[in-house]
Amino acid sequence: MVTLINPVKLTLGAGTYTITNAATVNGVKPGANPNFLAFDFEAANPSGWAWNFMVATDNGNGTGTLIKGDFVSGTASTQALMAGKTGVQTFDYNTVLPGTSTAGFTDTLVLSRTTTLDFFIDDGFLPDNAAGVSLDINPTSPSTVPEPSSVVLLCTVVAGLGGIMWRRNRKQSARTLSTF
Repeated sequence: MVTLINPVKLTLGAGTYTITNAATVNGVKPGANPNFLAFDFEAANPSGWAWNFMVATDNGNGTGTLIKGDFVSGTASTQALMAGKTGVQTFDYNTVLPGTSTAGFTDTLVLSRTTTLDFFIDDGFLPDNAAGVSLDINPTSPSTVPEPSSVVLLCTVVAGLGGIMWRRNRKQSARTLSTF
């Protein structure tokens, strides 16, 4: 478990999602925060700009269970240099991902049910941080879990069919009894 300090909360339905860096080398994708191209994890350190994020399930008590930790290798002396870094390795925990640039970062997230997630940066001492990381999270496959409205509709149909069958059997029983 991790202690969560000011995470960004997002509830996602069951399915597979693609996570990419919302920032580009030459600018920012629509909707991304231009101040969140990378974050300075140690304001006093001139080479302290990094790019990473963590994802945890929300336990509802200020803690979370870590499910993803992604990062780009290395640091840079400015936010722009970190955001435009190429020839790097990208990781999901210890697993090397195919991306070789900060702007080209991509990974997947698979959820088996609707889940509230907490997104935050990986740094143990937050007061000296500046900026942050912007992410795009897009579904790549539809949910395999039926929507609640679909389940209600299915239950209504099954109950309706059951009622029709019960009435039909009751009428047949009444007819059978009257012929004796």
